[in-house]
Parts: sequence; structure tokens; C-alpha cells
Amino acid sequence: MILTLLWTLGTTVGAAALDNGTAAQGRAPGICSRGDVVVQSANPQQIREACEAVYDVVTYFDGIGFKIDPHVSIAFRGDVDAKEGHKHAHGSYDPAGRAIKLYARERARPWGEPWQDVRGSFIRHEVTHAVVVQILAMHGSDLPREWHEFIAYAVQFELMEPSLRDRILERYSNVAPARALTQINPFTHGLADPDTFAVLVFKSYRVFGGRDLVRRLLTAEFVPTPLDRMMPFPPN
Repeated sequence: MILTLLWTLGTTVGAAALDNGTAAQGRAPGICSRGDVVVQSANPQQIREACEAVYDVVTYFDGIGFKIDPHVSIAFRGDVDAKEGHKHAHGSYDPAGRAIKLYARERARPWGEPWQDVRGSFIRHEVTHAVVVQILAMHGSDLPREWHEFIAYAVQFELMEPSLRDRILERYSNVAPARALTQINPFTHGLADPDTFAVLVFKSYRVFGGRDLVRRLLTAEFVPTPLDRMMPFPPN
């Protein structure tokens, strides 16, 4: 990945040249050059990965018309955070605290891939959650939980290295895209294996408009069908 961010690892850093030929003023250790993003509990490699993820996600949303500077902290945690009930999570985002926590799941193999190959994609997933919450707040709107996950998985896969993404999609070739967007609902989200749901999401994202579908979701040009209209409940 071309390094397009500047982060600082010393106490004083001046202007530095980036791979794309631009320069940015040095910032304090653990602060990314895009948005108001602070990386905590991290080593230099984690800071680099987090700031690259922020840059990639912000660039994605720039490309569909949303100019956003994320305001979020990113903290790297241990393999198991039992106190907070995240034994099987790869990461979490707390909208109230504007805080992302990322878990070191070295023995995990999402989609059958080594953790080190997919770790960066999960940082992008959580940063996407943070950006989407900010955009929706700016518009005074919201989306159901499964659609927050839809966007996060769609962007996660869109920003993956193509060879990695192709390998995963080939491994899950038996998973078909949704026939209609009503198939993205609390049941498919809540009952499906997360790895399978993610592949279903990305294949459906491609079929139903890709980046333009995300734009329409965030501007309320497309409003997902409420559950009670998909499955009417009898009156009390």
C-alpha cells in the first residue's frame, strides 16, 4: 500500500515527504494526519496501520461526496477483553465515547485467512463505523444496526488488497448475493455466521450499486424497509 499519511514517532518531527510527493507538517506521536484521530496503546507498526486505515476510509467517503474529518480515538487491546464481553470480536466502536478498540486476535482466522493478513481490514471496518455515525449525525438521521454493519463490511472488502479479497470470495463461492435488499435485516445479520454475512454483504453491495448504494443510504435517498413492513405483526 502506498504510504499516504504522515505520523510521528519521535518527540519532534518536522515536515516529511510522502510517497505521493506531498508533504505534511509533523504532529505529536500517535496522531494521524487526517481528522482528529489519536492512536493509543500502540507500537509504531500499529500507529502506521491505524493511520493508513483512517486515510483509506476518509478517501473512500470523499469519493462519494462526504468530506469528513473523523473524531475518534483508536486503542489496541489484548487478545481477550473478557470484562467487556468481546471474547470473539475483532474490534468495537463506542459512539458515545467516540472510541475504537481493536483486539489482538492472533489465533483467529477470519474467512480462513491468517490474522496478520486481515488485521488491517478490521481497522478499516471500525473506522467506517465511526465515519458513518458522524455523517448520519450531520444529516440528523440514522440506520438500523444491520445497515451500519452492511456499510462497514462493504467498505472493509472494497478496501482490501484485491488478491486477498478474491481469495476470500472464491472460498465462499457458494454464498450468493441477496435477491433483494430486504434480505439485509435483523435475522440475516443476527443469525448468520459473521464471516458469511460479510461475504453476502459485499456481493450484494456490488449487485445493488456499490458506492452509490452507500451514498444513497447515507443521504436517505434509499431508506431500508422497516422490519414491521417486511413481516407485519398482528395488532395488540
